[in-house]
Amino acid sequence: MGNENLNGVLKDKCKHVVDRQVFHHFAQSESRADVSLEYHGEKWDFAVADRGGFVRYFKLDDDGEFIVIETNWRNPRECGSIESQKAALRRQWVKLARRDRSVQLCEPPFSQQNFEECDSDAELIRKWAIGNPKRGTAYILDDMCFVAAGSSPDCKWRAFKGTNQRDDIPVTRFLFENGSDMLQTMIETMRASSEVIRSPGRSG
Repeated sequence: MGNENLNGVLKDKCKHVVDRQVFHHFAQSESRADVSLEYHGEKWDFAVADRGGFVRYFKLDDDGEFIVIETNWRNPRECGSIESQKAALRRQWVKLARRDRSVQLCEPPFSQQNFEECDSDAELIRKWAIGNPKRGTAYILDDMCFVAAGSSPDCKWRAFKGTNQRDDIPVTRFLFENGSDMLQTMIETMRASSEVIRSPGRSG
């Protein structure tokens, strides 16, 4: 893939192969970002962030291919470090979750102590597959948060993308009907999406 096609293609937040020229162009770019080079449980060679854009990671993989992926984290030079962006989201998720009647039943009350951060899609799906969550269990992956609305194996999970609440996720049904495939597709679709699906504050 050449540089001219990069912006549109990377919106899906998935890995893509680029040519050597693109890789070396960004390796020498003044837009290099000073961030952790671990993302989704993988080591990356460097990261860049253009003005008004998102952090993108680049690496030469074991097969000799030049790989790039775009994240949902904004340029740290403009919006603060990735950690500060994550911290702001966590504070917002606590506020949103506490509005939910089911989450309000948590004892002790729902707080940032409920959060468990996942390094990858696979780790999140493994945690879901264990089943029998405690009400208020909350998994974080990138700019997404999933909160158990009950303690039964078939409870639904409240879903948040950025500062927006999304449709509930029937994790057990997805696993029973399609294994992990449907959950993986849901995660990828949600990661790449930015539109509001459900307004904050929903309860029930």
